[in-house]
Amino acid sequence: MTTRFLIRIIPAAFIIFSYEFAFAELNFPVQARLFAGVTNANPTNVNSELNTLGISNMKNVAQYGMEVTYPLASRFEVGLRYTWRSDHEDDPANINNYADLNQNSAMLVGRIPLLKTKFIRFDGFAGFGGTNTTLSLNTPSQNGEITRQAATGWFASPCTSYGGSVAVGFKKFFVVFEGGYESNKVTGLSRSSTLNNNIQTIDLSGTYFTVGFLFDGVNATEYED
Repeated sequence: MTTRFLIRIIPAAFIIFSYEFAFAELNFPVQARLFAGVTNANPTNVNSELNTLGISNMKNVAQYGMEVTYPLASRFEVGLRYTWRSDHEDDPANINNYADLNQNSAMLVGRIPLLKTKFIRFDGFAGFGGTNTTLSLNTPSQNGEITRQAATGWFASPCTSYGGSVAVGFKKFFVVFEGGYESNKVTGLSRSSTLNNNIQTIDLSGTYFTVGFLFDGVNATEYED
């Protein structure tokens, strides 16, 4: 997961620094986050079929993403979060038999700062959005994709999230840790090729934990006496 995180975080960091510079010139104090982590999911309907196919269960779904928020008031921030979730499981006896999960989500996020100093940030948050999901199976008996995709290219299934985060750093740069719960159940699935109808839901709900970086665009003079 570390290698994938670095591959995705480096270009994203350049984008965020560009926005930070532009917004600073305009005195527009956004707060940006990059993160990676794991959701402790238990998609029982999926795992039941994977057991039949000899493929390992899905338990820890990796997630990578970024978020940008803007302070509407001293005690409320609102913004957008993008997350990419993935998991790859295979047959220990034959790695050519596998299941690949990919999901993209976008979410409107609200944050309530509970503590904000030069060195530490602590907040609570909640978010609501949608997902597009693809599960690929490759075995001698089944080969194809199970999907829930919005026809218009937007997002097909609802998802919600809530929890809290704590960040430690100085002024504009922090390391941030976040934990919470995601409600993320995908139904109404479509399938292709030789896939059977055994998988009717992909439930990725569960507790999660992420680690990342927080870039705070608020000027340091805010804390000067």
